[in-house]
Amino acid sequence: MKSITIGPLATPDQAAVSALLSDAFAADPAYQYFLDGCAPADRERYRDHLVRFIVSYHCRSGMPVWGVTRQGVLVACALLEVPAPGWRRAIAVLTMLPSLIGRVPWSCVTRMNRYALHSRQGLPTTFRYFLVKIGVAPGQQGQGFGKQLIQALADKCLQLGETLALDTENPANVPLYQHLGFHLHDERKLDTLSIYRLQLPPE
Repeated sequence: MKSITIGPLATPDQAAVSALLSDAFAADPAYQYFLDGCAPADRERYRDHLVRFIVSYHCRSGMPVWGVTRQGVLVACALLEVPAPGWRRAIAVLTMLPSLIGRVPWSCVTRMNRYALHSRQGLPTTFRYFLVKIGVAPGQQGQGFGKQLIQALADKCLQLGETLALDTENPANVPLYQHLGFHLHDERKLDTLSIYRLQLPPE
């Protein structure tokens, strides 16, 4: 039986996490929105830069990265946002922002920022934990790794007496999360992008 470990990564390999998430989100509606108007030949490169920025910001802010490893190989990972001092996040943004300048069109940065602000509007103050991203390596999909990782995160939050919220832009994901106990809180629009917010436990 192959050894599988699920939990927070003590020292996440940012390059491996970024590569996995970039591949997992290749067809994600949010990234199609961020990259709208970009030449098809440039989209993969721009997506890689955006994902690396998000992962670096997440780690520099002191946020946990959870993962599923099989025989020591990362097959799924998630970025979990937890309560943290605002100054730490501000420093992380200021430190990391120059890494995007000149590497992706400013329109991509603007769209990503608008999405980040819009997706958090109306989020109940009681929801302190937020699942920023979760992805499974393309070659490992369909084996239940994503489901196991989400369940482990949900169980951890419930054990702590905390609430967990997440957004998805893919309507096909909504019933998957609902099957794991999440409840659809609302649906909102950002230009042409639909954002579905789910929460656990329900209000």
